[in-house]
Amino acid sequence: MDRMINVGERMKYIRRKYNLTQKQLAKQVGVSVSAISAYETGKYDPSCAVLIRFICIFDVSADFLLGLSERDAIILHLDKNERNVLNKLVSILPVK
Repeated sequence: MDRMINVGERMKYIRRKYNLTQKQLAKQVGVSVSAISAYETGKYDPSCAVLIRFICIFDVSADFLLGLSERDAIILHLDKNERNVLNKLVSILPVK
């Protein structure tokens, strides 16, 4: 890669793709609006827990967020019950 990819740039791309405000994204991910702003500007990197929540909520690949792939979608072959279990597990992850 020619340039270092900022995780926040990728998060911002996905947020805009879903037509969300920073406030809406913050609520979904479970962090403050200022945290989302800091991630998107590259001031701070999101924690692993925040990345996992983001990945699960938006079905985006970790490789894409980390700049290892240009393909943003992942395909999970989960049924409704498996998706519910995954979401419950993600919801108990600490944000920090």
